[in-house]
Amino acid sequence: MWETTMRIEQSAVVRGEPGQLWALLSSPEAWCLRAVATFMFAVPEAQALRLYIGPTRRGIGTVLFEVRDEVPGATIRLRALPGGRQEFTLSVAAGRRGTAKATVPLTEVVPRQQLINFEHRRRNDIKAWLTAVRAVIEGRARWPDVWAATGQPALRLMNCGRRARNSSRAFGLTPLTPAPLAARPTRDWLPCSAAARGANGCATVVAPSQSRYSAPSAVSAASISGERAIRAATPAATTAVRAT
Repeated sequence: MWETTMRIEQSAVVRGEPGQLWALLSSPEAWCLRAVATFMFAVPEAQALRLYIGPTRRGIGTVLFEVRDEVPGATIRLRALPGGRQEFTLSVAAGRRGTAKATVPLTEVVPRQQLINFEHRRRNDIKAWLTAVRAVIEGRARWPDVWAATGQPALRLMNCGRRARNSSRAFGLTPLTPAPLAARPTRDWLPCSAAARGANGCATVVAPSQSRYSAPSAVSAASISGERAIRAATPAATTAVRAT
């Protein structure tokens, strides 16, 4: 497959101090503000390395970045290992009237046939990232959770992704869907128990074996006599019928 080198650059002007913007943009915690769910942390006892955990071209994976050409307060370069097929440059410059400018150039080796798609996707990602950084510096969004008491980023693992709490698709997990209830045959009748005698043997009551109410313990004699009054006597089965 033929490959080519893609070079894009996005920038944003922020109302804030350059030092404050640099403290956020150059820290691993800045990756928490990306639109995709991402982890980034500094490798202990190796200040020149940072470990990325998040979406890659092959799904969720890890990428080791090397910190290169860092100029405190101005620029820092993160180069993917091995081979340097992807390289981020994060820079901060003072602006006019209390503003600062954040710039993120990106260099990446991509398939030649997909160059336009990669450019469009990466530009939108970086633009959304810088928009989130600007919202934090301007006080419209909260700072990342992990900060040391000195104001410097703490070296610990943290969740990097603004929508990580609301979405799990970025980690390759399928969304939860309610399972349909299994179809079960219904019955229009309930099994009945044996016949039960009424009060004083005046009537026969069939008590259901399954009910949500308690069956009556007695039947009044008045209701029994009224029931007999409206019903005609039933002839015996042995009565002969003569033709006329």
